[in-house]
Amino acid sequence: MVNSQTKLAKGNFQNEKLQVITIGSRPVETLSQVKGITNRELHISYVPFIHAKQEPNYLHFQVNKSPNLNQISPGAAGCLIAHSKAWGIARESNSKCILILEDDAVLTKYGKSNLGNLLANFTSYNVNLLHLGHPLKAPLLPTPRKLFDLSLHVATKTIYESVILKFVQPKIARNQFPPSSHAYLISPTFADALYSIPLNFGMPIDVSIGALAQVKQHKIARVRTPLFLQSGRPSTFPERQDN
Repeated sequence: MVNSQTKLAKGNFQNEKLQVITIGSRPVETLSQVKGITNRELHISYVPFIHAKQEPNYLHFQVNKSPNLNQISPGAAGCLIAHSKAWGIARESNSKCILILEDDAVLTKYGKSNLGNLLANFTSYNVNLLHLGHPLKAPLLPTPRKLFDLSLHVATKTIYESVILKFVQPKIARNQFPPSSHAYLISPTFADALYSIPLNFGMPIDVSIGALAQVKQHKIARVRTPLFLQSGRPSTFPERQDN
C-alpha cells in the first residue's frame, strides 16, 4: 500500500522527468512500474550489449597488462564498459540524480511503496551514489542455522535490516556498495568523476566501486532495505556466462 508521504512525493515531482539509463535489453515491465510509482514521465537512455572483445581499450589492456595480472572475463568487462558509457550519459544530465538499471533489475514490494519518497528526498541523504538493493541470490534473512552461527551484533543487524526496516522509510548505510551493480542512483557530478577514471579490467565494476566506497569523501552508500533485486533469470549480456 502506498502511504501518504509517497503520494506527496508523487505530487511534488509529477511535472519533472525522471532520467533513467538502462543497460542491456529494455526492462519494459520494470520501467512501466517505475513510471507508475513515481507518477513522472521517464527520460530513458539505452546502453546496449557491449562485446568486450571488440572494444579497443579491453584489447589494449590484454596486450599490455603484466603477465602476473589476470583480466576479468569478457562478460564482466562488457558490463564495466557499459556502465562507463552510462556514466558518460549521466554526466550531461541536469537532474539531481539518475537511475541506472541493468536489464534484470526488478522492483521489490518495498521498492514499489518507497521509490517515490527516495527520489523526492535524494538530496537529503547527502550521497553521490546510492545502491538500491542486492542480488536475489543473497537471501534477505539467513536460515536459523546460519543465523545462529553469526555474532550477536551481525545477527541483530541482519534481523533489523531484513524485518524491522521494511516498515519505515528507506535508511542507508554509508561507505558500502554490495556485490552487484543492477540498480543505483548517481549524481551527474559523480558520474563525471567515474567516467574520467581509466577503466581497470583487473576487477569487476562492483568491486571497483566497493573500493571507492571505502573513501568517506566519495559519499557512496546503500539502502538497508532493497528497492530492487536481480530477477534471477539469465543475464542478457551475451558473454556474461564467461564470468
